[in-house]
Parts: sequence; structure tokens; C-alpha cells
Amino acid sequence: MQALTYLHDLEIVHRDLKIENIIFSRSNQEHSVKLIDFGFAKFCRSPELTERLGTPYYMSPEVLKKKYDKRCDLWSLGVITFELLTGTLPFLAANDADLDQKILTCDSSFDGP
Repeated sequence: MQALTYLHDLEIVHRDLKIENIIFSRSNQEHSVKLIDFGFAKFCRSPELTERLGTPYYMSPEVLKKKYDKRCDLWSLGVITFELLTGTLPFLAANDADLDQKILTCDSSFDGP
């Protein structure tokens, strides 16, 4: 969250937050968590972005609609949090079209305790 706050304060949107882009680093006696892979990152000074970019399972409804801003990263962070707490993604589907529909309608299910 600190890395995301830092980026957003600089008007940078990551656009591909996912669990694989968060790493644990250890050097000597120091341990840290790092955010990586800035291939889709962009300065977001304009009111909205229109490119559909990122990993489908982590995309916000606004990205799917191609009208979004840096807050799309917060949706992805929520998906990561869900995944860490439950061990599964909140939206699963057999194909991209079904996945998009589940995200757009927030059709999520969790069958765990």
C-alpha cells in the first residue's frame, strides 16, 4: 500500500498490479516487500485513460469500460487482498468474455468458511 500511495502521489498508475508483481526481498539483515514490473505504468495527469491493459483477473470494471484513472490500481489491490485471504481469485470464468461480465457485475462467490 505504501508503494501504491507513493506512485499515486507522483501521478503514476501501475495498471498491472497482481500478486506476481509483489516480491519479498532480503539483503543482509533487511527484509522488504517490493512492487515490480512497470511495463504498463504511466503518468496519469489526464482525467482518464482509455487503454485496456493489465492482467484480466485483476482489471477493474472501469478498465474494461476503457474509462479509468489511477484508482484502477485500488481495485487490483482489493483482488490481491482477496486472493491472499482466501487462496483464490474473486472472479473466475472459462473465457475472457465471461470473466469480463463477472467483473462488470461484481459476480463473485466464495465457498469457504
